[in-house]
Parts: sequence; C-alpha cells; structure tokens
Amino acid sequence: IRQVQRALDGRVPLIGFAGAPFTLASYAIEGGHSNNFAKTKALMYGTPDAWHRLCALMSELVGDYLGAQIEAGVNAVQVFDSWVGQLNARDYREFILPHTKAIFAALAKYDVPKIHFGVGTASILPEIREAGGDVIGADWRIPLDEAWDRIGHDRGIQGNLDPTLLLGPLDRLFAATDDVLARAEGRPGHVFNLGHGILPTTPLEHVQALVDNILQPLRTQFGVPIRITSGARPQIEVSPGKSLDEALRDKGYAAAEGSDHHDMSGADFTSAPAEML
Repeated sequence: IRQVQRALDGRVPLIGFAGAPFTLASYAIEGGHSNNFAKTKALMYGTPDAWHRLCALMSELVGDYLGAQIEAGVNAVQVFDSWVGQLNARDYREFILPHTKAIFAALAKYDVPKIHFGVGTASILPEIREAGGDVIGADWRIPLDEAWDRIGHDRGIQGNLDPTLLLGPLDRLFAATDDVLARAEGRPGHVFNLGHGILPTTPLEHVQALVDNILQPLRTQFGVPIRITSGARPQIEVSPGKSLDEALRDKGYAAAEGSDHHDMSGADFTSAPAEML
C-alpha cells in the first residue's frame, strides 16, 4: 500500500478492501464458489454455535486487516460480501449482521470512508445498512433510486451499472449509464460504479469510453478539456463551451440512428493529463 501510494502521488484515492464473514466462510466451507451454498448453509443451520465462532474469528481478522490497511495509507475501505444475497433478511439478522457490525465497530476510530457492498442484496438493503458503512453498494438488479430509498438518503450509495454492458455496443452502455446517473438526480453521496466486478474479457477501450462519458460534462463545466484520439484520425479536443457531441460531429463520428450517443467502438480514448483533473 505504501509503495502504491508513492506511485500514485496523490493523483487518485486508493481503496483498501476485504471479504466479509458470509463470503469468507462460504469459500472456506465450500472450497470455492458454489451455486447453492448447501454446505455453508448446512453448517449455519445445523451447528449455529460453530458458525458464530467461525464468523466471530473472521470478523476480528477482517477488522484488524482493514485497520492495518488504513494505517498503511489507504484513503477508504470496502467490505465485500459478494454472496450474502443468498440469505433472506431473517437469516441475515441472525447469522451475519452481528459479525459484520463488529467489523465496522472496529473501524469506527478511523476517519476514512467505509463502503459496504453485497451482490443480490435488494431484499436485505436495510439490514446491510444496519450492519454498517458510510456508503452502501447496490448491484444492477435494482434501480439505483429504489435502492437508495431502501438504504436511506442519510447514507451514500455506490453503483450500479451491470458489468456485462461493457461487453456490448457503446450506445447501449452510455444509455444505461445515463439512466443510473438520472436516478441519482445529482444528489450528493452517489459514487458511480459497476454493480459487481469488472469481467476479464471487458475491452479496455470501453472502460475508458465509459469514464470519459461520465466525466465529460464535469470537465467541460470546470474548464478541463478531454482529448480523444482514434488511430490516424485527428485529435478531438472538447473545450469549455463546446459539447462532446459537437466535437465528435466535427471529426466525422456519427451518432447511431435513434440515439444521442456516437459509435466510437474503434476509438482509443486518452484522458486529460492527471494534473488537470
């Protein structure tokens, strides 16, 4: 972490992370990912005392581990409970909530943002919020505004674009991104992110296009140009007072029929220098 922070030199924040009790326990018990978590739930339901001892040990270790990351210099931490959506609200309260709550209690002394994320958690978002976190993550299975209503607007929200959209055409990717942002309504506390991890087969240029699509209005508003290059095509620069659409049309990028977005699937996107962002 210290080495990475030296390399970043303050350009962007560094997020530390660790797994949460249910996900860690499931990997330990199942020996890997599971489709039904039968062995995990058999232990959880059949020998609850052993389950709670295991999760208490894991929550103590995770709290210490994230605390060490913070002391080493991360700017925020995220607790991942990737598979906790396998539980209903009653089981979450009985078997997981006290242990995850203990992690956030151990981190309370650190003045950094704390993010709490799970997959498939639409039905237990109030319980996830109760377990802790300044920011609660939502996956793509629930509209962002509905998720925020369930979490409560006194907490931030992270999410929630479907990661597989990055494998498709850019006009569909941008339309889905615009929908997420529209549902946030510009309220403070929204951290745009994918609704789960990025897939290994994701084209890098689609990720770069997504980031530029999100940041372009802010860069234009605050007077920071975006430069977009594509092979032998001339450089495209978006400056204050000129929209990205106008700049793209000037250089021959046509919008897809019936869409406000341009097909730039062959483009190579280059962001403005870090010192300008």
